Amino acid sequence: MVQEAKTKAEYGKVIDRIPQLAKANPGWFAVQIYCKSGHTISFGDTACVFPLMSVIKTFCLLYLLEHFGAETVFGWVGVESSDAPFNSLEQLVSDRGHPAIR
Repeated sequence: MVQEAKTKAEYGKVIDRIPQLAKANPGWFAVQIYCKSGHTISFGDTACVFPLMSVIKTFCLLYLLEHFGAETVFGWVGVESSDAPFNSLEQLVSDRGHPAIR
């Protein structure tokens, strides 16, 4: 399964507008799981250093939700729902290039 993921990862394109991502090898793939028991399961290129960038935000949010609960976490960061896709520039354009502060 890891080899299949590595093969598919090589079809991806690494963006070059972010210097740290431009250094990444699109053929790298790794999975590492830490179990509550303390056991670690690792597959793939686990010795490589990966730029996590925005993907880490999901894991941070899950960690905070687990430890503090949704009411507390969303009280800290707020929530703004939108009908636009997550990567839409629509709101940024309507706010004339400045992120909305609400």
